[in-house]
Amino acid sequence: MKRLALHVLFVLGLCLANAFAQAETQGLPDTNTPVPYTPLVAPEKTALGPKGLKVLPGTTAPIQKDSQIESDPIDYRPMISQFDEETAMPGDVITLKLSFQLPKGMTFPEKIPIDGLQDFHVMGIDTDESEITIKLLVDTMDTFDVPSLKVILTHKNGTVMAYKSDPIMLTLDLPFDETETELEIHDIKDIFKINTAKKYLMIAIVCILILMIGLAIWYIIKKRKQKILEQAYQKAPEEIAFDSLRDLNRDAHLFRDNIKAYYFRLTQVLKEYMGQIREVPVAEMTTEEIASKVKENIDIEMVRLMRKADMIKFADFIPTTAEREDHWKKVWSYVKTTSDERNQEVNSHV
Repeated sequence: MKRLALHVLFVLGLCLANAFAQAETQGLPDTNTPVPYTPLVAPEKTALGPKGLKVLPGTTAPIQKDSQIESDPIDYRPMISQFDEETAMPGDVITLKLSFQLPKGMTFPEKIPIDGLQDFHVMGIDTDESEITIKLLVDTMDTFDVPSLKVILTHKNGTVMAYKSDPIMLTLDLPFDETETELEIHDIKDIFKINTAKKYLMIAIVCILILMIGLAIWYIIKKRKQKILEQAYQKAPEEIAFDSLRDLNRDAHLFRDNIKAYYFRLTQVLKEYMGQIREVPVAEMTTEEIASKVKENIDIEMVRLMRKADMIKFADFIPTTAEREDHWKKVWSYVKTTSDERNQEVNSHV
């Protein structure tokens, strides 16, 4: 019995709580409906007099009825609204500018409260020093009317500044005459109507395209032939090596304070030449890798020179002027000897 009584009390409590919640909900205003800004004022205690008039405490004189009290007691300052466009068509995005004078030291907040744009498609809002730019989408076939807009801002010192604009209208340029009540019926036209002139024009365009494709093919073939000819008339490896050695010997005085750079260039010329005549990527190999590849005595002699050059390039060994000249002469002699041998082999086969 006790358990049944507790259950009954619990159910009654839930019913009462639900009833109180519904009563409070019905008394709350709709949060989705915008409410105009009004400053907070302490409510006055009044009593109802005869005929529904409010009477101040301690008096019997009636005051104004609710309908006679001003619905918007805020002191609004003027705000100028104007469109950048003189006319627009449905689907256009137009620019509405709100201009007014801001007090010194007052700036726009990050989110500007603008009352009156609830029924419009706002595409963007931007601000300047004393101007608000609003992008609106024209989504109507009627006259584009913008009602009176209200902007309420708060100064740093807490002062509330309210601005209000006059209604503004923009005439729409409709693609039809609104006065026409009947539409004329016309036959459906072809999507493309090709006459004789257009036919010849299309033939000319096709011919130009074919000509351009032919010119492109000719240009590619010409470039390939030119590349083949350049390879055929390319300098021989010994000619390239001799030219590089002459330039190095001529500019040897420039390397007095940087002998390492001189030997880097000398071994580079030697490796590039050896790689071309032996068909081995010598330029990308180290001295020890080259030593494992070469078999000819004359090539082994050049490997010894490369090792001496490595001592100069990486171990701070400083050669004398006579040694430097001797190394240059050995590389020159190597190029001369191997090139003569190659020329003799070519002549013997001929």
